[in-house]
Amino acid sequence: MSLIDDLDDDLVDIFTSDDFNVPAIFTPQNPAGTPENVEVIFNAEFEEADPEGPGSVTTDRPNISVNDGAFSAKPKQDDHFLIKGILYSVFQSQPDGTGLLLIFLNEI
Repeated sequence: MSLIDDLDDDLVDIFTSDDFNVPAIFTPQNPAGTPENVEVIFNAEFEEADPEGPGSVTTDRPNISVNDGAFSAKPKQDDHFLIKGILYSVFQSQPDGTGLLLIFLNEI
């Protein structure tokens, strides 16, 4: 078995384990597509402010990591994800080179 096969097997294990993943519904918007059930690793948004410093503020969008092969069509800007009862639109989708997509979201 090759290294790529091992990595693919590891990704399947990660996204079928209840330790990390949450269920989501992906719906392409342009053209309108059929909703798909996918498993994702969800990361909530992060905000940091330092009122004592020179006004430093850090923000991060909510994002998900997902197996690149989980979709019939790759997610693109303005497609939708329903995660934990909250609807999000795709802001940006970035492949990480290992078979995962990192998808940045906007809450609708």
